[in-house]
Amino acid sequence: ADGARSLGLIAGGSRSMLSRRAGLAVLAGLAVAVAEPVSTRADLPRCSNSCDAAGSCMPLRFVWGVQKGGTTSLFSMLRKHRACGTTTRWKGQPILYQHLAKESHYLEISHKNLSRAAYMATYPAGLCLSLCFVEGTPDYLHAPMAAAQLRAVMTSTEAASARFVVQLREPIDRQVSYVRMEMRRLGRVRVPFNRTNAMHLKQWVRLVTGRAGKEHMAAISSLQEEFHHCGNCVRVAAELAARGAEMLASCRIPQSGGYETAEGAVMQDKACMKLKRQYWPTSEGVARGLYAPQLHWWRTQFSRRQMLLLNMHTVMSSSAGAYVTTVLNFMGIPAVASEMQAELDEVNRVKPWQQDDALSCSMRHRMAAIYAPWNAVLYALEPEFDRFPPPEQIVPCLDHGNGD
Repeated sequence: ADGARSLGLIAGGSRSMLSRRAGLAVLAGLAVAVAEPVSTRADLPRCSNSCDAAGSCMPLRFVWGVQKGGTTSLFSMLRKHRACGTTTRWKGQPILYQHLAKESHYLEISHKNLSRAAYMATYPAGLCLSLCFVEGTPDYLHAPMAAAQLRAVMTSTEAASARFVVQLREPIDRQVSYVRMEMRRLGRVRVPFNRTNAMHLKQWVRLVTGRAGKEHMAAISSLQEEFHHCGNCVRVAAELAARGAEMLASCRIPQSGGYETAEGAVMQDKACMKLKRQYWPTSEGVARGLYAPQLHWWRTQFSRRQMLLLNMHTVMSSSAGAYVTTVLNFMGIPAVASEMQAELDEVNRVKPWQQDDALSCSMRHRMAAIYAPWNAVLYALEPEFDRFPPPEQIVPCLDHGNGD
């Protein structure tokens, strides 16, 4: 049997024990038996669901992040077990993107007139025999209002039934992969790789040196000093995560009362309505790697036991069968026996680096100085979570002199 450390899997703060022989993951407080698959597709069991009389469904399973953390490969694996996506990709207005796509993006935008009906309509029961709808927008992790808006359109029963998978990647490694992706999308833009990363660093500097940023950073620095002297105590770590979340969002995200209550309309809060754009100043680049503050937005609305927290680096070195089974088991998606022989090459492999795509060593050092304190906060809040590998082991760098 493999221990949870071999996969870096944490559920509700408890370790999971994986058995290759049984093919089941036992998740403390959330053990859900995978149904025995049967011979014909039509006879396969359905997922628990929340669909209305019109055939519109509220997704109860989410791949919440992180972008460039292997979520596309994870969603592809879930598809093989009859998981379904959304019919619509939102960019401020409904646009038909592709049939049952992985990502909705609906909750990423701060909606003045958030609509439960509009969101559910993009998950039609008639197009998903299993009713195993999975919302797989990894951008939700860094979208301040996403968790609050989701809670606002959910009933209490739906909110309690929801399951979230968050797969994290070492922040500098994630940033390098993200910039590579953007350069591919833009056809290798003329701006050199290191200069692009330097632009992202400048965005971070503008955030923390602005008027509001200075106030937040003064409080954060004081808390970091206390955090250091109290031996990384959880209470101070939680305060740091909350303060960091407020700095990133430029407002304090209130707790939503849910669909049944008037307080569910948290988007009407004037300060938080400043977040009505799809992308925030901090959303591109460095701030995406500050995981503890981003998880705080989610923690404000849901219970920790509802999240399966994964470390991408340990997942990639583990048994693919155990990995997929654990996720299916946690989400309550019945396994399809013929697909359980998937190999680990289904998981996103880190693409080989090229010299033109290597960070300068000074750039890597600057990023490490930003992320190390926030990684410490994450580890304090999630003591069962495997530590990220040192960036020196996974992010090559070259000495570019002063030409960063």
